[in-house]
Amino acid sequence: EGSHLRRVLEHLGQAASGKGPVIRGVGLDISREGILLAAKLHKHIPWLVADLAKSPLQDRSLHAVLNILSPANYGEFRRILKPGGLCVKVVPGPWYLQELRSALFADEEKRTYQNDRTVALFRQQFRLLEHSGVRNAVLLNRSELGDLARMTPLAWSAGRDRLEQFLDRDSLEITVDLEVLIGRTESIT
Repeated sequence: EGSHLRRVLEHLGQAASGKGPVIRGVGLDISREGILLAAKLHKHIPWLVADLAKSPLQDRSLHAVLNILSPANYGEFRRILKPGGLCVKVVPGPWYLQELRSALFADEEKRTYQNDRTVALFRQQFRLLEHSGVRNAVLLNRSELGDLARMTPLAWSAGRDRLEQFLDRDSLEITVDLEVLIGRTESIT
């Protein structure tokens, strides 16, 4: 629904203090419904319904790509990034939504998460500048737990009984554990 991009643009605009280049962003998602919602909520940002595998953006047209908790197409990212451009990839950390995973899955493999392969692939595609983590616990009420279950693909494959049991509570503290990877394309020297 576009809130991540809006917040990034607001922060960068404040950091620029009105001096220097104008900072613009473009939102892209394959979900028509998501883009329509983003366009209604954040009218000042251009929004595109498009597939990351073949984006409508021109070669070398962006200074940065921000990819949050979604599949990536690094070949396409490198195509649309200017030389020296940044790719910021946010991936789940090992404790991401651990309470939901534990409640929904008996299989230990699904109850845990490792992103070693994701991080290694990112490092093959970009020169890694920074790899940092952010972990926080958020108290969600009954309604917000329902929103979480509808949003995350984790719940889509869970058994109905386990999901109903998870949702049958007034509130629950949920762990948000994210890793932020920042990489750069090669620069022209």
